[in-house]
Amino acid sequence: MPGRGKPKSRKRQNTVSVIEAESLSSMEQEPERLNILGTSTQRDIWIVGDSLVRWAGRQFSQRQRPSFCNNISWDGTSGLKLDGLHAKLQYGLIQGKDPKIIFVHVGGNNITNTNQCKIVRKLKTEFEYLFSNFPRSLIVWTFILPRLSWSYNNQSAVYNRNMNKKRLSINRQMSNFTLNHTNGRALNMKSIDTQTQGFYHTDKVHLSNVGNEMYILAIGEAITQFLSSSGTTFLEH
Repeated sequence: MPGRGKPKSRKRQNTVSVIEAESLSSMEQEPERLNILGTSTQRDIWIVGDSLVRWAGRQFSQRQRPSFCNNISWDGTSGLKLDGLHAKLQYGLIQGKDPKIIFVHVGGNNITNTNQCKIVRKLKTEFEYLFSNFPRSLIVWTFILPRLSWSYNNQSAVYNRNMNKKRLSINRQMSNFTLNHTNGRALNMKSIDTQTQGFYHTDKVHLSNVGNEMYILAIGEAITQFLSSSGTTFLEH
């Protein structure tokens, strides 16, 4: 990619209680954000999210994928939380983005440290912004994925189960909210589950190469279904 220079070094926090996207030392050698294929006015699909989007996009770019007919912007930022989402959406608007589909995959990095009602309220505000400013785009709530572990400091089964219940509730509320809009869609990557540990990196949060391929396949299927004449609004892959 043109313009890729040496990434800036980052200071580690002394105490890390939440496993977030910046936790992998091997991944820290990569650029913060990955945008792939074409200029902003040429991209048909815009995928906004945290490190899951970032690393799926990186893997997507490593080989030819003839089954993908649309230009895709994989706009992923490590450690992205909800407080940082609005600036990304505003920047896309300023750039003149007018994609056919906008996938939003955020919220996982807020599960352990933010009140559930606050998460949902913030997400709804950002989605209303998208519906208002991108009226020609399909806006997709991409379900927050499960994790094998939600915290370095608390590995108990009870804690992980409670965090997963919180995740499921947020997904349900945001899916219902999004689908109440004419151009709202929802994608549940149900095939990426914690029972298949091979889908996950050894850090128990990020996806492995196999998991990233499943992620890419789900995005590809969603693009096909949502742009088809079938009128599909909700997809489980």
